[in-house]
Amino acid sequence: MGKSLKKVIVVGGGPAGMFAAWCLSSNCEVHLFEQSSSLGRKLLVAGKGGLNITNYSIQKIREVYIPEGFMNRALDDFDNNALLTWLHNIGIPTYIGSSGKVFPEKGIKTIEVVQKMTNALLERNVTIHLNHRLISFASDNMFSFEQIRRTDQNRVHTAPIEQIEQIEHSTTIEQSNDTDSPFTKTYTADYCILALGGASWPQTGSDGLWVNMFRENAIHTLPFLPSNCGINIEWPPYIRQFHSGKPLKNITISVWTKGEETAAPLQDTMKMQEALITDYGLEGAAIYGIVPNLRTSLAAGTKAYISIDFKPKNSMEQLLKKVSFGNSKNTSRTLKRSDSIVPDYKNLLSLNTEQMALIKAFTQRDILTNREQFCMAAKNLIIPVQSLRPIDEAISVVGGISINDINENFSLKSNPSIFVIGEMVNWDAPTGGFLLQGCFSMAALAANSIIKA
Repeated sequence: MGKSLKKVIVVGGGPAGMFAAWCLSSNCEVHLFEQSSSLGRKLLVAGKGGLNITNYSIQKIREVYIPEGFMNRALDDFDNNALLTWLHNIGIPTYIGSSGKVFPEKGIKTIEVVQKMTNALLERNVTIHLNHRLISFASDNMFSFEQIRRTDQNRVHTAPIEQIEQIEHSTTIEQSNDTDSPFTKTYTADYCILALGGASWPQTGSDGLWVNMFRENAIHTLPFLPSNCGINIEWPPYIRQFHSGKPLKNITISVWTKGEETAAPLQDTMKMQEALITDYGLEGAAIYGIVPNLRTSLAAGTKAYISIDFKPKNSMEQLLKKVSFGNSKNTSRTLKRSDSIVPDYKNLLSLNTEQMALIKAFTQRDILTNREQFCMAAKNLIIPVQSLRPIDEAISVVGGISINDINENFSLKSNPSIFVIGEMVNWDAPTGGFLLQGCFSMAALAANSIIKA
């Protein structure tokens, strides 16, 4: 008689859980559990503005992940090339957009991506259990689920209802019984992969409440904190009134801490990106990349500041030359202010209204009469940061399972037959496709470790 297949439970129907189930299905009996009434809800939310699946802009993709080296083995096993090949094989062609961001081919909707991933699971005989919420697990690999009845009133919709129903009713997926109250079912398995999500995008079911189960099993968890989010800045009223909703383009931003006399950068200046002025502060790609350093400073009780360079392509010397009296262009572009001749900085330095407003808001009143100080502010405008935006507005979070409690293949040190992957583990990455790539890579490594065990 042949050796019986390993039975594996995968909990979580997001991208990490779905891909882990697919990888396992070639060699294992796989049961995928999802608490919602359909798979891929987080993909549907993430794809509202275009589903950025991975990134091709840098060869050394592993360098963007925090902690350093955390994702190396997973990326060695399954990198961005491997992900694109898999997507192509299941019928999802892709293209490389700006900044190396990779998207499904134009015309392919996110709901179609979820459908093709779901179909790929069913074609490989993965049993999918919808409306099953994990409520407890034990060291002997017994997992208890609450079966939930979903109604149109309590379902969480991340896509038009007809699209959700298309997935729910076009496939032979096991749904919970249509009862008036939840009930519990217990399953056992040889291995389990948990992909329960973090605490971002709570409308998809990622509420982070699973930490209580881990505490009951004496597994330490770290508090969830926002990442890839906006920052709170105390704007003067006129900034909110006249400039909220306007972009700051082609800028670089770094994080500073400020002592009594000096300021010290915590990280190198980033590449040119864009930020958006909001009522509460700033958000956008230029901000998301510096959140880890801001979070560290704020958590330590240190005053945190950002430094904005509005003219990253120009040196300080070049800016001074543009506004100097000896510059022939400057002679006809001056403004009379009291007894001083003030250069027309806006035109001479090609600054827009928003940039001028911010410089004036966060510098001394007499800065317009000091060319050197004004040019310094255009290159290094220091703005204090009050705090980060709350978790329910964040694109991702850090916290959850400490990397000190897991092995290199993402199995728990306290129970190596249970693996934890995706956002429930304490790692971080910027937006731009790196977060999803990390989830797929973690899933592949965990699944392959079970297959080889």
